[in-house]
Amino acid sequence: MEVQPGGRNRFVGVHGGRLLALLVFVAALVLFPAQSASAHAYLDHSNPADGSVLAGAPHQIALSFSEAVVLGATSLDLVDSNGVHHRPTNLRMVTAGPHAGTEEPVQLVADLPALSQNAYRLSWFTLSRDDLHRTNGVLVFGIRQQVSAAGTTEPLPREPEVALRWLLFLGFALAAGGLLAARLVRPGPLHPRVDRIDGPSAGSSQLRRCRQISIAGSTLGAIVALVLLGEQLFASGAAVGEVMSGRYGVGWICRELGFMTLGLAVLLSRPSGRRFAGRLKASSVVTGVIAISGGSALTGHNGAGGTTRIAADAAHLTAAAVWSGTLIVFMVLGGAQVIGQKGLAELRLPLLAFARPAILCIATMVATGIYLVSGVAGSVDAVVGTFYGRVLLIKVGLFLVIALLGIANHRRLRSVTRTAIGRSLVAEALIAVLVLGLAAVLTSSQPAREPEFVRSVGAASAVTANVSAVDLQQTLSIRPNQPGRNVVVLEIFDTRRPAPGPIVGVLVQVRESDGRTVGPVAAQSLPDGRWTAPIELAQSGRSAVQVTVRRAGLAEVTSRFDWQVRSVPVTTRPTVISTAPIRLLLQRLGLALMILVIGCAAVATYRSLRRANPQLPIPLPQQLTSGNGTVPPDGPDIDEPARNRELSKAGAD
Repeated sequence: MEVQPGGRNRFVGVHGGRLLALLVFVAALVLFPAQSASAHAYLDHSNPADGSVLAGAPHQIALSFSEAVVLGATSLDLVDSNGVHHRPTNLRMVTAGPHAGTEEPVQLVADLPALSQNAYRLSWFTLSRDDLHRTNGVLVFGIRQQVSAAGTTEPLPREPEVALRWLLFLGFALAAGGLLAARLVRPGPLHPRVDRIDGPSAGSSQLRRCRQISIAGSTLGAIVALVLLGEQLFASGAAVGEVMSGRYGVGWICRELGFMTLGLAVLLSRPSGRRFAGRLKASSVVTGVIAISGGSALTGHNGAGGTTRIAADAAHLTAAAVWSGTLIVFMVLGGAQVIGQKGLAELRLPLLAFARPAILCIATMVATGIYLVSGVAGSVDAVVGTFYGRVLLIKVGLFLVIALLGIANHRRLRSVTRTAIGRSLVAEALIAVLVLGLAAVLTSSQPAREPEFVRSVGAASAVTANVSAVDLQQTLSIRPNQPGRNVVVLEIFDTRRPAPGPIVGVLVQVRESDGRTVGPVAAQSLPDGRWTAPIELAQSGRSAVQVTVRRAGLAEVTSRFDWQVRSVPVTTRPTVISTAPIRLLLQRLGLALMILVIGCAAVATYRSLRRANPQLPIPLPQQLTSGNGTVPPDGPDIDEPARNRELSKAGAD
């Protein structure tokens, strides 16, 4: 039996490549574990802490951030209760390790002038280095004066940035949607079940318009990405070299090159029967789409979350662009006639063929969206109580409306009466444009991860430190380990038996991060053999605890513990629904749905492959072949039962 020209080999090559891509993505999900990091920098703690009361004037202020920030775009403003401004000096960045400029936590430190007894308000502003989003806030502390904590400040997105990001997403949607729409309106069978429905096929004019829309979208995306970078640099005052040297620069360059590659691939492509030219165009298109979505993921909120989170973000953006962009292109193709019955005839078959890609895109968006929310929403209360969370809920609601409209439109298209769907199609496309706008608002906003909305897990567990000195093994803990009144608990064990002498006294002294010394304080013995000492800590941050043990007839043993004093927790708001962390639950649910979607897509691809290449039970007789001895291509109107009846009849003859 001879193979049909352009049949099995070409189909296996195309769909086998898609199946291989799905398997690679599954391997990435399994091999690269998910991380909880987010590329948006937020203030983890400060020294002095918000709402703290200090016994003396601090010599410096320290702000600890979860991610790297742009030092050149950072500003501090310190003002007392009388309205007098005090200028911090020598602002510098301190990192915990050698990974400066990456996603490692950083600390900004500035020297303070001599401060007197008063209440002080520090307003700070900086720029997240990974996504160029601004982060700002206010903290209040007092020097021998009671103050109230300022609490968390949620910065609202800037309108110019939101508008530019919306145009950026719209450009990607038009570029990707134009390509899929061109595939759907191309003459010839695409989906056998759809092609059995009678109706005219699209002409070359629609193909040309789809290509033009795709090129226009790629050009728009490349230009807007450049303008967005300039706008962010101008608004923040940061230097180009400082910003582009990090991961944001890598992602921005990938996205820009992706738009250029995609636009050139469509612009320079011409109808050709050469297999190499077709494969080169397909490779260029795939490379461009991956570069755009991957670069956008690197510069977004999930860029610091590891390989799985970046891949999920890229898949989410690609699915949203293809889905919404194709709807917009179909609306443009219909023009003014899409409102009535006239424009339905030309778009009916392409819209029916769009059903399968739309289902795949929607399933991908749902699965990856649930997974990605785990990194930007701390709890249910964080979703309902923040600007970011409320915008997210509106976006989800509009997404459900579009999905219901799509189902209704598809049922109308398959009906015999061919009811006009022009107006509902326009509504579906316009809501998709609005969803892209809400996505721009979300990517320009601060994620809903404020500590005041999330209940700490394991906060009550005691932190301990161990030190061995001479023959003594010592374990220290400080409770509650926050600025204010604390209790030091010591367990001292003599490793020699018998012990050379009993312990007669223990002294505890703390040197805080600004150099101030607290103590020494004499500890009291407890019946269980432990020692406790009350101590007043003025600041959070790194401290040194010195313990001196006195034993009868022996020299004193002095030990040093490196200790980290936690900041005063921000006053939590009353629980509305739940402040329990939802990160782990959403991660597991999202990963399970992603694997399910990939598995279903793989099965559907395999079934399409088998359906397009059925195994014939007997060799075809001569009368069923064409003049050159090859099998003529099956038309879309021949179904499987009819094919089997013809083969059985031919075999009987």
